[in-house]
Amino acid sequence: MDNILINQGNSFLNIKLEDVYFFSCNKGRILIYLDNNVVLKISRQSLDYIESIVNDNFFRSHRSYLINIKKVDTITKFSTKSYNISFKNIKSEAYMTQKRFNLLYQKIHI
Repeated sequence: MDNILINQGNSFLNIKLEDVYFFSCNKGRILIYLDNNVVLKISRQSLDYIESIVNDNFFRSHRSYLINIKKVDTITKFSTKSYNISFKNIKSEAYMTQKRFNLLYQKIHI
């Protein structure tokens, strides 16, 4: 799947997955982080559902984050079990657990 159709109440937005930096779940709403620090809010969807329909470029870094690994700039350890994920061209950050870091490393290690 290259695009995702997002229900925005009275309209639908067709978003290219290559434009998505990450999805996060906050208080029952999904936030979609796009270029230029644009953040879309959607409800009535779960991060599990989003994860099931996106392509292999996306990785569940934490129970509340689904990141586009092609957009990652740096991954920095900030505690014994947690990492900050910075992205190219946006200020927002995502988080990753140690366990998920190990899985990501296995997935992308060359």
